[in-house]
Amino acid sequence: MGQACGRAQNPASKESHELETLKPPPLQEYPHVDLWLPFRTVAKLYAGSFFATMAAGALATYTSTNYSPETDKITLFYGMFNPCIFFDHYPAKLVATVGLGVFLLLGFVYTTMVFLYKYKEKHLFQTIYIGTIWSWVTLLDLLFLNAMTTNLYPLEDKGRHLHGVHWHNLNGNTTISLLETEPGLSQPDIEIVKLHTTFYIIWILGQVLFTVMLAGVAQGSQEQVQSAAWKVAQRILVFVSWFGMLFHAGAMLVIILHKEAKVEWYMRKDLENSLQHWIIFIDAWVGTSVWGWVPVMFFRFILPPGTGIRLTFSLEKLEINDGDALPERWVGRSMSLIASIGVLGAILHTSWESDTSNLFRIASAMRTKPFAYFGAPMYLLAVVLLGVGLGLTLIQWNLRDGKWRTSLLVNAIVCFASFYSSTVIILERTNFSDYIMCTAFASYLVWVLQLNYLDQNGSVLAALAYTVVLIAICVLAMYTQQWLLYFLFMAMLFLYNYVVPDGPLLCIGLCKLEETVSSKDGIPYATIMGQQAQAELHSDF
Repeated sequence: MGQACGRAQNPASKESHELETLKPPPLQEYPHVDLWLPFRTVAKLYAGSFFATMAAGALATYTSTNYSPETDKITLFYGMFNPCIFFDHYPAKLVATVGLGVFLLLGFVYTTMVFLYKYKEKHLFQTIYIGTIWSWVTLLDLLFLNAMTTNLYPLEDKGRHLHGVHWHNLNGNTTISLLETEPGLSQPDIEIVKLHTTFYIIWILGQVLFTVMLAGVAQGSQEQVQSAAWKVAQRILVFVSWFGMLFHAGAMLVIILHKEAKVEWYMRKDLENSLQHWIIFIDAWVGTSVWGWVPVMFFRFILPPGTGIRLTFSLEKLEINDGDALPERWVGRSMSLIASIGVLGAILHTSWESDTSNLFRIASAMRTKPFAYFGAPMYLLAVVLLGVGLGLTLIQWNLRDGKWRTSLLVNAIVCFASFYSSTVIILERTNFSDYIMCTAFASYLVWVLQLNYLDQNGSVLAALAYTVVLIAICVLAMYTQQWLLYFLFMAMLFLYNYVVPDGPLLCIGLCKLEETVSSKDGIPYATIMGQQAQAELHSDF
């Protein structure tokens, strides 16, 4: 509880008498919750989540799918092994979708941390610059989810099947098969592989944009004393990383601009465009197609140990105040966005009333192209807003009661996990998504009831009425299939902020970790962490 924000002196000075002179600024005694977010910790989680997802996808691909290099569309298109195969075959694609979502959420946390880190310096135009890049990178990250939305192996009642494998639907009356009995790729196959690759390219380009900004942030946050040799080595690594990412993305872009599959022309034909020819030549010579994506995973380690942000939450006005928030409004925004996605999906999915992909039929729009390419990223954004709202609500109640409420904590975990897991609805073969959405719906209603029961300004009767009406509308909609009931259900989600009482305002303070001083002994946090991480600084990048 005893933490303060203040400008730390030079961490390079480790003389005890100098450390003793560092005293924390005077603090008011007030209940507060601190959230420490070191850059290195989040960077490790970010890279780890990706490689864990790839490993899990590879295991599922080789053990639980019908993958074969002779029939795999990615392999046939590129003419060589491509790790994308670990994300394309069901059920490996199910594992990959869940893992990729976690990876993207951690990426959002990191980019937001960088934005807040620079915002704290209070430079107007620099904040505008960083905020603009943050917005673009976030958008391109969200769009990367569409690499899962694109379906390389659609299921249809009639057509070709790639692997010669059939499935029966639930009532056993019809047989559905994976497309493609003929060897090679059809033109639709080539086009869907290109679209699949397009979302990957725009994500890589977004990461290039982010790393350019990140390199500038790192240059201004070097608090540790570094040797000249290490600084030179770091600059070389940065240059090699940018080179690899740019030529990796450039080669992929040239590949999808051609009508034929890569295997038909790559390094076999002279390209009419000289620039494209040299991009492909350099890519083939240095192998950026193989390693050009790797710097994305490790570039975030460029920020030195001990750097990061600390958020302080209190119900009282903080000495260093950076704003306030009503947690209930953030959950309400999430529900409003989900409802908006549902309404827009129903408008754009012309046959949703007869689509039996989901029991709650309006949700079937999430699998319908092209709407799914908009709906899936926006739904992931709604999950982000939900996570922020649930987390702030838990902190608010901790400050009100002086302890973490177990019932609210469990409810929040189930609610977030089930809403997040509902992203698998974008996969055609997830016939169990109705159960996940049912869990999400139930946890949402329990959350509304809990908040009204615990808050003295809440109304249990109003919450019960809201719950009963929502359940009745949902059941009647699925039983009668009256389109108006589905829209009425969505309209009820907009009412969250009217049925949940507003708690006290949550005041928020922001500090850089290297400017944070321990009130116990007056030692700057950056000094403590820097001493522990000197070896890591020279081994990680």
